[in-house]
Amino acid sequence: MTFSKWDGLANDFILIEGEAPPQASQLAQRWCQRRTGIGADGLVYISPGPRMVVFNSDGSRAQMCGNAIRCVAVMRHQQGLCPLNQWETVQTDSGPRRVRVVRPQWVEVDMGQPQPIENCPPLLPVPEVGLPGHFVSMGNPHLVVLCPEGLPTQAQFERWGPQLSQADFAPAGGVNVEFVARRADGLQLLVWERGAGSTQACGTGACAALVVAVRVGWVQGPTTVGQPGGDLKIDWNCSDGVHMSGPARCVFQGTSAEE
Repeated sequence: MTFSKWDGLANDFILIEGEAPPQASQLAQRWCQRRTGIGADGLVYISPGPRMVVFNSDGSRAQMCGNAIRCVAVMRHQQGLCPLNQWETVQTDSGPRRVRVVRPQWVEVDMGQPQPIENCPPLLPVPEVGLPGHFVSMGNPHLVVLCPEGLPTQAQFERWGPQLSQADFAPAGGVNVEFVARRADGLQLLVWERGAGSTQACGTGACAALVVAVRVGWVQGPTTVGQPGGDLKIDWNCSDGVHMSGPARCVFQGTSAEE
């Protein structure tokens, strides 16, 4: 089995060309292990269409992944399948998403319009945390927790992240959790992803955070959203889709004896 290892702001993925096999969930759990496997936050299969199917490191299937889709776009550009500055549609479990490689290793994605999550109204305040929170879907579910006084400490983040991700008030299957604070040039974010835990970056999470920040009046226009792995540029005018721009790169290619 041949694969390539990619990252978008240190949110890393194993990319394999072909249809996802029936045992993909089990493969994701083994290959994403950082000490005994290849090591990644997720396993991505790319089939003709193109279509992207994503499995988290715990084996669960992700509906959408903003950082992974940028990696897919750059891979296809390097293969001569996605010309520079031309939009291409990638099919995902949450529907089609348009991508274009603006320059080598830099991708813009039309992430579509944010949607409400059924039976999940805004939480004011979030239980057990005491900060205002809002549910929003970017093809996958997010709970955006606003932090007016600054991001939580590492100890608070590691306690609140998994607690909120699987809380009784979260949608079935859990929710991605973003803690958001303002900074001089935009927003700063910490993310706890369902299925992967603490990650260096989350593309859909950055989009969800921007949507909530626009709605509450924190920001407007194109905004830099910082995360531990680096910055994304996010824009949303409340009528068109959310646009995300950011990097993606191939780290290495390899082969595995396990099929």
